[in-house]
Amino acid sequence: MSVKPTLVPSRALHHQNVIAVSCGAGHSFALVSPVEGDPTQNIVYSWGKCNFGQLGHGEEEVDKSSATHIVQLDNLGVVGLGAGDAYGLAVTHMGSVYSWGCGFGGGLGHGNESHLFSPKKIEALSPHVIRKVTAGKTHTLGLSDKGEVFVWGTNKSGQLGIGSNTGTSTPKRLGFDKIVREIACGESHTLILTEEGTVYGFGSNSKGQLGIPSQQTPQSNEPLPIKLEEPILNIGCGLNYSWAIDKNNHLWMWGDNIGGQLALIETPWDVPPHLVMLDNAPLQVKRVSGTQYATICESLQGTIYTWGELFLWQDTVKDRQKPLPQNCTPKESRIKRRVVDMASGCNHFVVALSLD
Repeated sequence: MSVKPTLVPSRALHHQNVIAVSCGAGHSFALVSPVEGDPTQNIVYSWGKCNFGQLGHGEEEVDKSSATHIVQLDNLGVVGLGAGDAYGLAVTHMGSVYSWGCGFGGGLGHGNESHLFSPKKIEALSPHVIRKVTAGKTHTLGLSDKGEVFVWGTNKSGQLGIGSNTGTSTPKRLGFDKIVREIACGESHTLILTEEGTVYGFGSNSKGQLGIPSQQTPQSNEPLPIKLEEPILNIGCGLNYSWAIDKNNHLWMWGDNIGGQLALIETPWDVPPHLVMLDNAPLQVKRVSGTQYATICESLQGTIYTWGELFLWQDTVKDRQKPLPQNCTPKESRIKRRVVDMASGCNHFVVALSLD
């Protein structure tokens, strides 16, 4: 498998103002804003694997090797994207949520497990204004403008946080008495960040992704506080690992480290929260994303770093498993532009760059 970067998957995105990206296991989405300040003109593109209709073009099994316009989302004012293992999500400027693709586990939120080949509005969320969505393998979260969290989909590991391991194909409000300002999903675990800057986790803890030893607590179906240096500014999840960015923009990571994705040389899993270091100092970051066993981030200085099993800008297989962060900023001038957004799939990264 090639580990060299491709700037865009097709010429369809050349010179386009990409404002957000999102990835599922083997598919990707890009949100383009042709007219600044007018979200109704925004366009969504998709490409990659389409075995369950997750590209949203009305076709079940037609893969796309280049970015293709999802016309069914035109004029809806899409402002945010999300992706599960084999499905897609879109949030509009009015707070509505659309979903499509694989319906296993009820992750699409339509009250059943049917697959959808085109975007469909989640009617159960209509009374609420949703500002963000995120998804794991087959579970989904929505965050409202009031800081409420809505959950639906698979719940075998307690990843919905509702006090049981019973899944739901219809969105339910998470019974949590704090205002939430950020949400994130791994394959089968979930993180939420409160307004006060405290992180809670629930779901699978098979690799220590909830910040506590897996033998002590294999899983939790209720939110558990994660001990970190607060306040925390942002959170995120890879497959079976987690991270948080603190008030100093320092990066904390924990959980699975089998591929070196936590930037540690040893300890394959059950890694407690630790600071990622670079040149004997904490690495300061703006944004982070992670695949199964690899991590990518943008530093405060605008440098892109990757570490773990998958190295985007290394030519040799032996360099793909260096566990310490390496400066992977490409020499090509086109990569020197400002990073707008980044996302990760199962084995791939997508980085959106500014036009200037």
